[in-house]
Amino acid sequence: MKPKKNVPSGPTWRYMCADPSQDFLDKIKPAKSDTNKVDTCKRVSVEKEDSVRKFICELVPTPYFPGDLKEFIAKNLRYPPILAETCVQGRVIIGFFVDVDGTCSNFKVVRSVYPILDEEALRVAKLMPKWKWTSKPKKGMPFYIPIAFRM
Repeated sequence: MKPKKNVPSGPTWRYMCADPSQDFLDKIKPAKSDTNKVDTCKRVSVEKEDSVRKFICELVPTPYFPGDLKEFIAKNLRYPPILAETCVQGRVIIGFFVDVDGTCSNFKVVRSVYPILDEEALRVAKLMPKWKWTSKPKKGMPFYIPIAFRM
């Protein structure tokens, strides 16, 4: 004799997200090739109606690099010739703040590999042009980029 499956008692919950109009999404939807322009959705409030739970979502403005960030880093990054013999490799993570107008400031090394590589990563990060926003923000936000060094 087979045992019965445990069936939860009580109401079943369905989850729905209130989406903005399609016209609004078409204006801010990023190109498929650019992964930096992904919009995030955060839960603002929850409403409960007759065994249906609705989540109302708000699109959060996010900054993105105008163009290809990987290409920009590859074009401007130079491996320091002093370290050519030691073959130091790794990934430096740079943190910075993107202001409302798109300017980047407050650069700092979040994850260090070697002091000379950290300086080179900061130099390249400070060369970046102004970033763009998916929609007009009320305030800026911090951002982090990895910069990989390989021989």
